[in-house]
Amino acid sequence: MIQRSRVFASAAARAEAHAVQDQPLRSIPLESQAQRRRAQLIRAAAMLIESKGVDNLRMAEVAKVAGCSRQVVHSYFARREDLLIAVLADFERILQHKLGSLEELVMDPSTFGPDQLADWGHRVAGAAWALIAEEGAAGLFLAASPYASPAVADRVVHVRQPFVERWMGYIEPVLSTRADAEMIVELWIATFYQLALKWRAGEVSLEEGNTLLIRYCVSILQGIAASEQEES
Repeated sequence: MIQRSRVFASAAARAEAHAVQDQPLRSIPLESQAQRRRAQLIRAAAMLIESKGVDNLRMAEVAKVAGCSRQVVHSYFARREDLLIAVLADFERILQHKLGSLEELVMDPSTFGPDQLADWGHRVAGAAWALIAEEGAAGLFLAASPYASPAVADRVVHVRQPFVERWMGYIEPVLSTRADAEMIVELWIATFYQLALKWRAGEVSLEEGNTLLIRYCVSILQGIAASEQEES
């Protein structure tokens, strides 16, 4: 638990530093001010989601961490769910950027066999976990958490699905069916989510989480590939 306390303390320190840094806005153009404030609110919300959970996010606490009033928060995000979706979208944008260089490896399915697929899975898992170390797990918790509100659940799916479809499209040509590709992506997300929960609870370190995520993701790919070879 000491390790997790340090993680939360460093996250809080980063948020506080951002808040202090973002205070003198008078000399910044209005459009840039708005973008900077919005990013600040998303960072504050992400820190709170990671430390307290999705269900416990409160706009008043976001305002406190960001060093502004609740009115300011609501001027950018009218409802709590709007802020949740913004955190998720920001996480997926950063993740897509981090994974972008790996897309080129699967552009030619004819040269991408089971061994190459496993190596690619190793790289994807490592890059994804590195994002957790750098940015925190709030976006992942939002992407994979169950929601009591159908409206929120529908919006999460709407934001998440294009990302899922994009990566399914890369690995589907290497596999026999679209169902295999979809299952791999969903299993990856579920595995990523469970390991991030264990990391947040202090049950695994960042290094252990990285090792386990890579092991599980590669095993999933190898299992599918082996099954296809047996069928052929």
